Amino acid sequence: MSQPIVDFDQWWEKEGRHSPGAVWWMEKFRERQELLYTTFGATSPKDKVFAFFWDDAKIRIPGACAMTFPPRDSERSEWFTITNGLAQPQSPQDVTGPGAASGYGWEFALLTKEKTPWRTDLLKQLMTYVKMSRSLIRRGDRIPVGFFRDKLGDSYPWIKAVHEGDPTPVGEARALLFWPYMQHPGSFTTSVGTFGIMIATTITGTEWEMAKQTSSVHLLLLLFRAGIGQMSDPDRRPVTEDAKWLDEWHRIRSLATVEAERLLADYAV
Repeated sequence: MSQPIVDFDQWWEKEGRHSPGAVWWMEKFRERQELLYTTFGATSPKDKVFAFFWDDAKIRIPGACAMTFPPRDSERSEWFTITNGLAQPQSPQDVTGPGAASGYGWEFALLTKEKTPWRTDLLKQLMTYVKMSRSLIRRGDRIPVGFFRDKLGDSYPWIKAVHEGDPTPVGEARALLFWPYMQHPGSFTTSVGTFGIMIATTITGTEWEMAKQTSSVHLLLLLFRAGIGQMSDPDRRPVTEDAKWLDEWHRIRSLATVEAERLLADYAV
């Protein structure tokens, strides 16, 4: 279900009061927030976030939310939605030194053609996933996902493998492929450390098998050459249904991984 939209300043102050060393916590949260504003522009709605709540205190991430940035002239044609909270240290004792990872070290993000309601649901699930699993999602990782219809006919994501007896998924997406944001592949630096942006890209079941047979690098290179890049679209058909891109895949899959990664790097800004 969609997350509540709240004013950022009110959310930030409310959440900060629950943290040890509230003044310190709010300063560091605000620092990262301003860095995201400077980099990506104004949110949509302006100065609003999608607030995340958990009933289980063990899962709760203070201040966790998602921010949505609209397309921005020639710089970005997609809607950009990013989590905020994973890279937030909870106290000064959690800061390990200059150049070290800040908090989790990553924030997750999605690129979509439209401002689709499922974006924030999926990002909250990703935050929950890493909190519960206590393991990093690294570049090139793939995790299962399906999209389903609720009683109102709206699409919602579910991070899990689809098994017999589960609801019937809609669309073609069956997994998420993770890779640093190619438009901002480097780290962002704050006073409490560095963090990067990890993009989750929906891939079809066919493409998931293609990546298993080669690597995520090979598949992502094909997606960029086909003009898809890191954009998520649960309804997109497998890229190799187009004969042109099937032929291109035959060429790409024969590449050594190091060569495929070198060619993929050409798409980084």
